[in-house]
Amino acid sequence: MRIRKFRGYFPRVFTTVCFTLILLAITGTVWAQAQNWWVLPSNGAVERGKLEEIKLKKKVFLNVTFETSGPGQITSTSEQADIRKSVSDAFKSHKDLTVVLNPATADFAVIVKASASAAGTETEHPANFSVSSDSDSEISVDVIVLVPGAKLSDGTFKSRSVWQVSSPNVQMEAGAGARFVVSGFLWELNKLRTGK
Repeated sequence: MRIRKFRGYFPRVFTTVCFTLILLAITGTVWAQAQNWWVLPSNGAVERGKLEEIKLKKKVFLNVTFETSGPGQITSTSEQADIRKSVSDAFKSHKDLTVVLNPATADFAVIVKASASAAGTETEHPANFSVSSDSDSEISVDVIVLVPGAKLSDGTFKSRSVWQVSSPNVQMEAGAGARFVVSGFLWELNKLRTGK
């Protein structure tokens, strides 16, 4: 009698156990990716390295993110797509670099964070490159270049920063501003590679 009842429950129990195991496997993978080297930690804690570490590296993963809180932020999907395209185009012009979609296959990652704010008075913000097409807004662009750092016990790697710059008041169109700041990194990398 009990065997018959157990057989009736077996398909449900088996399905529930399988579903739970699959869900745990997926969640573990997502958590590991979120903690891996190509993601800037939310607390900003990264190892420090030097640009020379990527002198001969070729495969790059690009991650363009946007600050979405506060007034005047870049929330338009078309403007975000324009910024992503501008950054991607900057890398395409460098034939010795290959942009990869899977960060696990990359040699290094370039994290670009763009945000917008209302422009302050001339005395409120530091001097910076500007082409004032819109004097009422400023684009802030942060670029951080990451490589795998120390290996952690869970098999992931710490983030290691080898180059970073912050341009808080690029007064120009957002896509052009992001490309300008990224081009500064590419210029430094090219100078390192060619020795000029």
